[in-house]
Amino acid sequence: MIAGPLLVFRYGAGTGGGPRWGFAVGKKLAKKSVTRNAVRRRMRAAAWRLEGIPARDIVVVARGRALSATVAEFEREMSQVARRAGWIGRREA
Repeated sequence: MIAGPLLVFRYGAGTGGGPRWGFAVGKKLAKKSVTRNAVRRRMRAAAWRLEGIPARDIVVVARGRALSATVAEFEREMSQVARRAGWIGRREA
C-alpha cells in the first residue's frame, strides 16, 4: 500500500500483460453517485496516460481532496507513486 494526499494505492502481483486497474470512491466521500462516478472517470483518465507500468493489479482509492482534483493532479500523483514504488524510472522534474 502506498498513500498520497489524493489517493491510496493497493497493489498485488499481476497475471501478465499490462496493469489491471480498479478505482474506488466511497459513499462517505461523496453521497451522490454522479459525483463518485465523475471522480472515478478522472482517475481512470489519469491512469490511461501513464506508461511503463508493469503487470500489476492496482486498486486506487480516493481520499477527501480527490473530489476537487483535476485529471492533471491525479496524473501527477499517480506518476509520483509509480516512481516511489519502483514501477517506472525516475525522471528529473
